[in-house]
Amino acid sequence: MRGGAPVRVRDVAQVEDGAQELRTWSALFRKGISGQDVVSIQVLRQSGVNTVRVADDVRSKLDDLRAQMPPGVQLQVIHDISDFIKASVHSLIEHLIFGSILASLVVWLFIRNWRAVLIAAVAIPASIISTFTLMRGMDFSLNNITLLALTLAVGIVIDDAIIVLENIFRFMEEKGKDRILAAVEATREIGLAVMATTLSLVIIFLPIAFMTGYARKYVNSFGWTMAMAILVSLLVAFTLTPMMSSRFLKLDGSEKKMHAGGFLHKVEQFYMLMLRWSLAHRRSIILICVVTFLSTFGFYRLVGRDWIPADDQSELISSFTLPEGTALARTTQISQDIAERVAAFPEVAFVQSFTHGRTNHAHLFIGLVPRSERKRSHTQMATAVRAILADYRNMTYNVRLPSVLGAKFISRLPR
Repeated sequence: MRGGAPVRVRDVAQVEDGAQELRTWSALFRKGISGQDVVSIQVLRQSGVNTVRVADDVRSKLDDLRAQMPPGVQLQVIHDISDFIKASVHSLIEHLIFGSILASLVVWLFIRNWRAVLIAAVAIPASIISTFTLMRGMDFSLNNITLLALTLAVGIVIDDAIIVLENIFRFMEEKGKDRILAAVEATREIGLAVMATTLSLVIIFLPIAFMTGYARKYVNSFGWTMAMAILVSLLVAFTLTPMMSSRFLKLDGSEKKMHAGGFLHKVEQFYMLMLRWSLAHRRSIILICVVTFLSTFGFYRLVGRDWIPADDQSELISSFTLPEGTALARTTQISQDIAERVAAFPEVAFVQSFTHGRTNHAHLFIGLVPRSERKRSHTQMATAVRAILADYRNMTYNVRLPSVLGAKFISRLPR
């Protein structure tokens, strides 16, 4: 009632006895199985929240929901980006460990003193673990970018320790100094050179952290992590390495045999020959350096350029758009036909096709079998999918190759 007069529904709304037009559709396709209609649910994390933690929490909730589902209803995870993140982090940690071991083996190959190898090897975990503290202070997490920086830093953080250690070793072997006096004098003698080489590396990586635009989101933590790891390695080389050398370093006699003959002795002789020739022909060396530098501009044009290479994550993402006004039935028909043809590939595990909002636009999420079980790479599969999409007229489409930092596109204009 309003003002004593009745208010009827027809006065405020248009009522129609009918069904709402269907504007969304989703189906799952497998090899030899026709498309099964499904209900798709997408879970997105909030900005700044850890992806892996959110994915683990969602999976734990799904386990609880499965117990409450009626018979015949299945819950299946189609796409979980945290799987690739976990695999990438695990791979980078493996490289970090193997890189540390190989760096230590190289030290042993040339010095042949297990005490020296141990002292140099300690510099790697000491520098990396100390860098964690600085990363924590800057609110950096262990992710693909920071772990990549730490992996690259493995071969760098041991450099300062090796230079200091080798000079201490030389003072003991050639000058007959005791290890305590050798640690003090050798470190003092080589200190300025070590600082110069270390700071020259810092000024290479630190400016990366100050890049602007889209790249800053990814390279900021990379530049800071590399710079911090290198600076920490300088501190370790001036403190921990001399201290351990003054306590544990000893000559066991095998070093003199190593220098007396053999392959390493010949390498040293060849190096000294080249060094003497270079010092005697300084103008030639400078000319060679200038020519080498100028040649980089020409070779740069011959090398392909890219932002981030697409990783084989065993998945592809595609979408297509039909002319405006195309009915949903026509879009789903074409989508089903494409999905069945793609699912027929032996390298494809499943295809999820769905529309959302626009009746003339559809998406395809293509799950591939593991890389070890297929002959074609994800880029070759993207080309094969593109060939299928090219058979349809009046359609704009793209195929996306997922990468660590986003997605790459293989696009096609309307036909």
